[in-house]
Formats: sequence, C-alpha cells, structure tokens
Amino acid sequence: MAQSYLGGLYGKIVENSGVKIEVLNAATGYAQTLVPDTRGYFKLSGLSPGKYQVNLLRQGKVPMSLTVEVRAGANAPAMFAEGKADNAAQLAAVHVSAANPPVNAIDVSTVDKTQVWTSDEYNDLPLMSRDMRSVAAMQSGVTVNAAHGGASTPQFNGASADENRYFYNQFDATDGQNYDSPSTVPDEAIQSVQSADGGFGVKYGSATGGVVSANIKQGSNNFQAGTSLYFTPPTSSWLQSNAPNIYNPVTGAYSTRNDVSHNSGEMQENYYLSGAFIKDKLFYYVLATDTPPYRETAYGSQLQTTESQNNRQLLANITWNIAKGHTLDLMLSRSSYYSWYNNYSLSTPYEPGSASKDLYSWSQGIHSVWMAIANYQGQITDDLTVAVMGGFIKDRIYSNSSGQDPLEPLVESKDPVTGNTTTLVPGVSSVYQPTMYFKRGGRIDFEWTHFQDHDIKFGGELYDSTQGVYADATSNWTYDQCNTTSTTCDVNGVTLPSGSKYVYTSNTPYSARVGTKNWGFYLDDTWHFADNWILYGGVRHDEFTSQNPDGQTFLKLPYNSPRLGLAWDVHGDSSLKIGATAGRYASNIGLNYNVLAGTRNNGFTSTTTYYTYTGVGSDYIPTGLTQIGNVAGSSGTSVQVLNQYVSKNIKPNTEDQFSLYAQQQLGDNWTAGITAYFSKLHSLMNRFTAPGLVEQYLASIGYPDAVVGSNYLFNPGSALVIPVDLTGNGKLTDVTIPNSVLGYTKPRRKVYQLTMSIDHTPTDDQPWYLSASYTWRHMFGTVDGTTSYDQGTSGLGRSGYDDSWGAPGYTAGSGGDLNTDNRNNFKVYGYYKFKHSDWWGGALRGLRLGGDAMFMTGAPLSCLSIYPSSLTGSSVAAGSSPSEILAFYCGSSATNPLALTTTNRGHAGRLPSIWSLGIDIGYDWVYGSNKFSLDLKMDNVTNHQSVVERVNTYTNSDGSYDNLYGSASLYQTPRTSMMVFRWDFK
Repeated sequence: MAQSYLGGLYGKIVENSGVKIEVLNAATGYAQTLVPDTRGYFKLSGLSPGKYQVNLLRQGKVPMSLTVEVRAGANAPAMFAEGKADNAAQLAAVHVSAANPPVNAIDVSTVDKTQVWTSDEYNDLPLMSRDMRSVAAMQSGVTVNAAHGGASTPQFNGASADENRYFYNQFDATDGQNYDSPSTVPDEAIQSVQSADGGFGVKYGSATGGVVSANIKQGSNNFQAGTSLYFTPPTSSWLQSNAPNIYNPVTGAYSTRNDVSHNSGEMQENYYLSGAFIKDKLFYYVLATDTPPYRETAYGSQLQTTESQNNRQLLANITWNIAKGHTLDLMLSRSSYYSWYNNYSLSTPYEPGSASKDLYSWSQGIHSVWMAIANYQGQITDDLTVAVMGGFIKDRIYSNSSGQDPLEPLVESKDPVTGNTTTLVPGVSSVYQPTMYFKRGGRIDFEWTHFQDHDIKFGGELYDSTQGVYADATSNWTYDQCNTTSTTCDVNGVTLPSGSKYVYTSNTPYSARVGTKNWGFYLDDTWHFADNWILYGGVRHDEFTSQNPDGQTFLKLPYNSPRLGLAWDVHGDSSLKIGATAGRYASNIGLNYNVLAGTRNNGFTSTTTYYTYTGVGSDYIPTGLTQIGNVAGSSGTSVQVLNQYVSKNIKPNTEDQFSLYAQQQLGDNWTAGITAYFSKLHSLMNRFTAPGLVEQYLASIGYPDAVVGSNYLFNPGSALVIPVDLTGNGKLTDVTIPNSVLGYTKPRRKVYQLTMSIDHTPTDDQPWYLSASYTWRHMFGTVDGTTSYDQGTSGLGRSGYDDSWGAPGYTAGSGGDLNTDNRNNFKVYGYYKFKHSDWWGGALRGLRLGGDAMFMTGAPLSCLSIYPSSLTGSSVAAGSSPSEILAFYCGSSATNPLALTTTNRGHAGRLPSIWSLGIDIGYDWVYGSNKFSLDLKMDNVTNHQSVVERVNTYTNSDGSYDNLYGSASLYQTPRTSMMVFRWDFK
C-alpha cells in the first residue's frame, strides 16, 4: 500500500455471524459492501483519500457506524469494539467519529511503518516550502543540512540525497539525470505526503534511502473554489534577514558579502476550482499558479548580479468512476520557469555604489516541465484487483547568454613559427540549444485475496529515461601558414610549397543522446499465520540497463532483492503493534552513469576542412576557397565493444537494512513509537580513473605496450575485469586485475539508529496538534554513499563521481565518522486552536498558534590535502592527479605545517550544534460558505547562526598551506518569513 495514490481500510468484528460491512462516501458516491471472513476480519483497498462512513449491518439494521479518514498510501483502522456492537442492537444506533489519523499511524494490516502528513496539517505549521521533500524532512530520521543542499536534499537514515525516490500518484518522478530531486508539480496541488525511511516492501524498492510519495488533490461532488497567496517580504533585518558575511581569516577581506544582498519580495498566487462534471461519476480539480517577476541583487568581488524570475504552473486532475469498482484518474501538469541575469562590473569589490551603469554581460534561461500521469484501479473479481499506471515527464532547458551570438563567427590567426593564436573576431564556435530530458514509465499491480489468510501481491514496472544535448555549429575560421624554414609542408595529407597560406574550419554539431531502462517485477505475500500476527515475505527482481546514443545496451545489471517482515497486533485492536523488517535494497541507474562508462561522446561527429584562399573580406571571412584534401574528422570515441568501459563483474549500489519497532496508542489521541535501525552498504559503483595501475600490472606480466582507457565503471574494492588491447594491434582481450594489485579498500558505511516519536491528534475537545521525535544515529565507514559530501555541496547530483576513488592512496585514512554523522536530532511541530475561548466575547476563537523547534548536534570535520609529495609517483598513487585535494592527510607540526601525516576521516573536530525555532500566528474565520485564514510564518525566529561548513582543505592544489583551513564557509539559513492568505468557498 505504501506510495499508492489511493488508501484503504481494515477492521475486525468479534461477533461476525450474519454481519456485513457497508462502506460509503457521500462526497464521491462510493458504496461497497463487504463480508468479514470467519475470524471477523475485513479489508478494503483502492479508496480515494477522504472520510468514509463504515456501517455494521446486522439483520438489515445499522446498530453501529464509524467515520474514518482514509489517507493515500495507508490503511485506516475501523475497529468495532467487542460488546458495543451487540449492545447497540438493542439500543439506538451508535455512531463513532474516529479522530484524524496521527502522522505515525498504527497500521496492523502491514509490516510497513510510514509517515503521512496532509496539507491541512502542515499548512498550519511554520513551513516555508511545501514541496514533498520539505514535508518529508520534518521527520527526525531525516537530516537536513545547508552544507549538503538544505531541505531540497533530505538524507534518510544517513543515506545520501540521491539514494531517495520520489513519486507523484505512483509515478516515479525522480529526476533520472542525477537522482537528487524530483520533477515538480505545484505545491498547492499536493493533498498529502507519505514517506518511508526503511523497511518498505518490494513493490517500491529501487532506493537505498527514503521513498517519498505525494498524492494530488481530487475533485468530489462538493463544488469548491478558492485562492491562496504566499508573500515573501523584501530583505529586512526583522522579517527576511541576510546570511552572515564570510571573511578571509588572514586578510580580513570579504570572501562572500551577504549584508548588501537584497530581495525585492515575492508573491505566489494560486487559484483553484474543484467539483463534479457529473455527480458521483466525473470529478475535476484545476489549479493555476503564478509568481510575478521578482528581483534579487548580490555583489561579488568583480560583479553586481541582478536576477529576475517568473514562474507559472497549471495542473488539472480528472477522476472518472467508470463503474462500480473501476476508477480512472488523469493528472496533467505544466510548469514554466523563466530567469534573467544581468551583470555589472564593480570598481571596488563587493561595494554596491561602485557598480557600473553599463551592462557587462547577461544570461537567460527557460525551464519547462510537462507531466502526465494516468491511473486505473479495477475490481476484477471479489478477490482480485488490478491497478495500472502510466505517465511521462518532458523536461526542456534552454539557456543563452551575451557570449552566444550565432551570427558572429570566431576568426583566429595562427603564427606559423610560435604557434600562438590571435583572435581577430571574438565570436563563438558553437551555440548550445536545449537540453531535453524525457522519462516515461508505467506499472501494473495485482492484489489477490482468494485465500483467507493470505494477501498476495504481484506486478512490475518499467521506466525509460533519455537525455539529449544539442548544438548547432557556427562559422569559425583559423588562418595558418606553412613554416618558411622548410621547402615543403604537409597540410591534411597534401604537399604544399613552403610558406603557403591556408585556412581551416572545424564543425562539431553536438548531439548527444543517452538513455537508461530500469525495469523490475515483484511477488509478495502478507500471511495472517495466527490470530493478530502477520508474516511478510517478498522478492523483487530488477534489471538496470544503460544505452548508448544508438540505443544499444552497454550496461546490464540484473539483481534480486529479498525482504522479510513480521508484525504483531498485541491486543488485537490496533492499539499496540510490534514489528521487524529485514531486506536488501538496490538503486536504479541514473543517466549520469552513461558518462562514467565512456559513451557521452559517441553522439557527435567532429570534422575539420582545410582550404587555400585568395582573399579576405572586410569581416575577415576568407574568399576564393579551394579545398585541401578530404574532410578530416572522427565520429564518436574509440569504443570498440559496447561494454568496453564497464567492469564485467559490476554490481549495482546495494544495501542491507534491518529494523525493530513498536507503536503504542496512549488513550484516544496519543500515539508513541520507537524504532531501532541498522544498515550496511553492500556494494557501490564508481568510476575508475587510475590507468597507471593497470599499465604497471600488465607490464609486469609481459605486456608493456598495452593500451588502457581512463574511465571505467567498477565496484571499488573488487577486481577490475575489462577488455584491453594488450599488444597495440587493436584486438581486445578480457583481463582481470585483482584488487590486491589495485590496492583499494572496500567501501563501507554502517548506520546504527534509534528513533522515538510521540504524536497527539487534535479533536474538538482537544484542539491541539503535536508531533515530536528524537533520533540518535551513529554513521561510520569510508564513504558517504553514492554522493560524497567531502567537498560540501559540490558532489550533489554526481552519483558515481567520487574522485576519492581516483587512486588507492586517497583511501588511506578514509575510515571514520561520516560527514552526516549528526548524533542527535530532535524535532517538534505543533499548533493550538483557541476554538473554545470566551475571551473578548469569543473573538479569539479563530486564533491559531503554531510552532516548531529543531536541534541537531554538529557533524564531524575532516582534514584533506594533496597526496604527500614524498609518496607521489609510487604505485599507490599511480594514475591520479597530484593536485587533487582528496587525501586524508593533515599537518602535525606547528613549526612545519606541511609535514603531513594520515588523519582519519572525521577526526578534525566537529561543527557546533544547530538549532532553530519557528512560529505560525494564524487566524481563521467563516462567512457563510466562505472560509478565510491569515498567517504569519517565521523560521529561525532568533536568527541563530551556527556554522554548518568549514574549509576542510589543509593544502592548496600546489601543495602550499591553505590559509583558509578551518574558517567558516557557510552558516545556517537566516531568519525567513512568509505571509499567507487563504480563501476557500465550500
């Protein structure tokens, strides 16, 4: 059920003889009647989110009725308490309205444990961004650090940000180009956000981090309309503070100046309509979002940059109840983002008053995203349901700048003696056109409940992603001359007299297209093997493939992922659940791995044409051209076989995860939980860029002329198995280079974690909400994950590009506390509604006070340098660049700071703790059928400024001491505010 755009309910009735269960939803016209099994259990899936009336039918009467709220991706309990239903048969009908489910709801119908936040809940909290990542980041098991990308790159259970997967209405919308973010729909269209941070089943399993799903709002029989306005005020010390300045600790000069930056203020406008085209049959939800242009100005060492942005989004979600038990949902969305950058030169660094009035340079960008997702849910028989989903994302990015004028050629002159080139016309040689990204995919899922004690699910999915980068070449000419010291010269295979003048033009129409196909299928069973006990078992088979520009598969990674789970409904009434999960998880392959395997350049042809000429025009374009020889050029790279740059024993990124948990209902409105979690990285893919190691080994066994490439995809810590031209004759032979020769340590990442949570659900009598959680975590090993955070945010979106695997010497000292080893993480969110207040004649009954608090202990620091010069050139560093600052070495002497010794990862101290407070002051009122609300939201109210990143490079690339080492390079996000107005007509 996890990550579905639909929900379900389940329940139990003790005295079940002659009993039926009726499920109704007046808002959609839904009606279904169930017969409990012999033990009194009943379950219903495929329900649109909303409130349902569950009636107990006995002898044609309704002695008892429940109202439950169904949320997407979860099952709501509808428990008819023993005795109450029997007594109600002799009395008037009893109706019970269940409280809204807590964020950490107890669902004893599954071994999964997830969190679900609805927009009604988080809209009353001081949340500055409402996208699915920011909402999911509210749970304590998620680390959010400005040094690692902030709320836009949440890290679940210590995994790096690109190990997550993001879904809209069951469609995997994770950006397949780098896997660090989802494609977007309007935030206002999201009804609820569900997250699973480990232990999830095999249906959605291609993630080693978290799985986050957003459910899009749907229409109903009730007509609704409204607007919401989100206003971010201009920069000011009270409402919208600037970040602290960054200074050079030696000179005192600015490294970054933030106090003079200014934002003009931003307004986001949302307008929606919702209702029914045909009652009980056809529903619609339509949303339009517009962010009028706003400006931001920043000052650097040389330039003043003024940025202007304008965003527009449209979304429609159509739901069709085709027939009883058959529903079709279609979501269409388009988002357009426009940006302009104007740069002005500064006569004095960082000083606003010194900016020139003349434009120095400019750039612009247009980013358009189209998304369509269709879902069908069908009840085939009484015990067989089917769900089918299909969708696509089309992402187009176009950028242009003042240096890209396709009408102006690049003309150069080359000195025949010195070889120096002089630019005659400063044009450009090529103009890049749009980057296109396209993802399409679908899945089919079956649920079979033919056997009373078994809930069997099986299905599969397929996603196909492609990326293309296109460019059209413009005219470019280079004038050259044969050397006069020789009698003749050879130009493109043609002999010309000494001193002959000629010109050549190069043409590289760049058109690279690469692709991936990730498909998988699964089978699982939830077995009620004893009263109040369920056992889960499932297996998932995935095949991750990558294609070159010709559509040929050069990388294929089949993999099986088994998973187990156990859950105990201790009292049989969903009040106490104890469970455990264990499983293996593997990540999909992103398009960036195509680059790592040496295929990116296969998509274009580069040609050079040589001419003699008789004259030069006023625009420096040659005239009277006569071609010299044939067109010289090459097509693609020197790839001879499809998998030439992939180690033949390659395995995908995989991890083992284990959890043990308990959830307890405390009274009617409280729910508490505790989870112990452990994970261990099993395998990791990265690029191998140390050909010198292979060449040395092959030379030692009798192949000194072997030709070795420089960019292979492999598993660090394992043997490298690649085809090599051993004798220089062009024939490839598979060669195995043992890891004992390579000298790499095996990637390691272990996570030990304990999470505790407590939630209070608001009711009419207790109109307050609370969700608090605490996580203790210890992370250690040699690698952060598929992304390295050794250099802060520079590694984001670069899965497999961890250059610390460029040479075995860089792994010395790499074991220790990892960059995201924030040991303690506490978060609390809540609000109180003064709905029963009699103060001031009841005027405060619309008042609402919300808040949040966050505390996180600091992350460990490391000390990095170039590889020590005394060892450079030895086999341990062969093939690496000695200027890379990737080695875990640090100075050990104050008198000789460059006397470098190994300093293990995470052993250079820790950053200070981070904490912040947020508030939301709101007021709600109703006028007729209109509901209004006004909020002031503020995050980091005290403007607390902890250091979240320090310079960790002890040396510069030339080996000299880095005077910035240890200085602050980034602070936590400053105080931010937002004013929100909402109007809803219902």
